Amino acid sequence: MQQLDELALTIYTDGSSYSSPRVGGVGFIFIAVDDEGHEETHEECPPGWKGATNNQMELQACIEALRIATGRPPPFDLSRFDKIVIRSDSEYVCDNFTKVKFEWPGNRWRTRSGAPVLNTPEWQELLRLVRRIDRDSRLRVEIQWVKGHKKDRFNKRVDNLAKQSAKSPSRRTSGPQRVRRKKSPYAVEIGSVRMEGQVATVHIITDQYLRSPHKCYRYMYEVMDEGSRFFRRVDYVTADVMLSAGHTYSVRFNDNSSNPRIEEMLAEIVEEGP
Repeated sequence: MQQLDELALTIYTDGSSYSSPRVGGVGFIFIAVDDEGHEETHEECPPGWKGATNNQMELQACIEALRIATGRPPPFDLSRFDKIVIRSDSEYVCDNFTKVKFEWPGNRWRTRSGAPVLNTPEWQELLRLVRRIDRDSRLRVEIQWVKGHKKDRFNKRVDNLAKQSAKSPSRRTSGPQRVRRKKSPYAVEIGSVRMEGQVATVHIITDQYLRSPHKCYRYMYEVMDEGSRFFRRVDYVTADVMLSAGHTYSVRFNDNSSNPRIEEMLAEIVEEGP
């Protein structure tokens, strides 16, 4: 287990999600070290979310933990500390935390390729909290990666808390998304369909509206053209046009695989009954 910083409020966070139905949960443990070197802990397991992905819950765990750490009353007096250290086993959160502070806000919450940053509302809220804590409490917030479920007892415990949270979801939702059954035997694989400006027949599996600042749609889809080398491949794409989960369309893709988009919906294809 990594050494605890005596001058830091350490928070272990974890997010969890289950499918069928999709529900998510979060858990966190706050740890402080007193003057005699003893650990003081406080743990929480709030109600979960309906319709949440695992990455959303990993982010939400950080958000909720910072809200509690600065709440009234907080688990520990923040004047005791020089910083707040969040420890997470999510590479998604840890690898992108620097981008959320220095890159994405100045790029209108788009990646270098121009694709919308996923989970933008959660990233924006995390950034707002980090900046507020720095302004009001003069505490910097760090996020450290820990290897999941190995020798770290706090990481194991927070994983159990997140699963417990997911199993008792509230009525809160992470955002509207409609889901329909896919026909392909393949799992979704990002980048499995190359963008070559081609016309393709696609069946929409999920549809989700990405709110401001993007104001576009994100779809999970499968390719239905039997003559295509991408036949039955399942991937993600964004578009300005609204399509519906469970429906099939003829579309024209762009030619940028780093930012896959539907440029044009040519027609909806009505499948014939038996």
